[in-house]
Amino acid sequence: MTEVGLLARPVLESGNSGVVIAAFQRCFYAAFGDQLICAGSHMLGSGPLHVLCDRWQDVLVGVGQPVEIDGTALRLDGAVLADFEIAPTWRPDPAPGWSLASLAVGLRATDAIWRLTFGGEVLVSDGQSLSSGPSHLMVAARPAVDALARVVGCGIRDTTPDAADGAEVMGLIGLGPGLTPSGDDFLVGGLVALGALGLPQVRDAVWRLCQPHLDRTNTISRAHLEAAARGYGAAVLHGAIHATIAGRVAELDRMLAAVSDVGETSGRDAFTGALVILQAVRRHADSGRTP
Repeated sequence: MTEVGLLARPVLESGNSGVVIAAFQRCFYAAFGDQLICAGSHMLGSGPLHVLCDRWQDVLVGVGQPVEIDGTALRLDGAVLADFEIAPTWRPDPAPGWSLASLAVGLRATDAIWRLTFGGEVLVSDGQSLSSGPSHLMVAARPAVDALARVVGCGIRDTTPDAADGAEVMGLIGLGPGLTPSGDDFLVGGLVALGALGLPQVRDAVWRLCQPHLDRTNTISRAHLEAAARGYGAAVLHGAIHATIAGRVAELDRMLAAVSDVGETSGRDAFTGALVILQAVRRHADSGRTP
């Protein structure tokens, strides 16, 4: 059955025509004016921009091909890929209740699994050090990562971040090669994590720093950042974050494996960003300031 992400739904219902701007074996991105969707097979997984097509058969897609909305049908060069009239709309599950205790339990378990499974990547147990991680670019990004954690701390305290930290965070935008650069994926994970923690005001403060500088990255990555600023990321990212903050240890092996399988490094980079934010919130609480 076709499934439509909650941000893809209004694009389809607009009835406008679009064009393929990037194509891969199991999906393509299409631009409808300044709005994007990502259409593909169910192997793509659920997400806010995704249209999971019931008629996808590894179709050959090329950049520049027309994409049309014919009533409730999504067509590529005239062929129907999906009918979205009665398709369910995907939206992330509500974030679970969490406490500082459940967050601490989840972070300890996540750190152990992540390091054991992925060879010591991402975070060491004290939450202070970022190793080579899923992308070596994260080492070069360490100053920006540290600055982001300080900006989050200021947001929780409702104080103004240092201008130098705000400028440093901008170094993450567009950092790295690929369809969605590692620095952008990192920010996506951090923004989604802040929403899951019930800290939208902090998320919005980070986004206000980022938004004027989105010209540093590409159109597709910008769309994912904009979705994350509204609290939406890939379903597997939400799942891994939710299991961590609620301390649902039994789910973590499966959730972390799923998020690590997204793209070459995108899922791992995004979850790295989420972990940095979760650790920053925990350290903030440990210092005697309740979020």
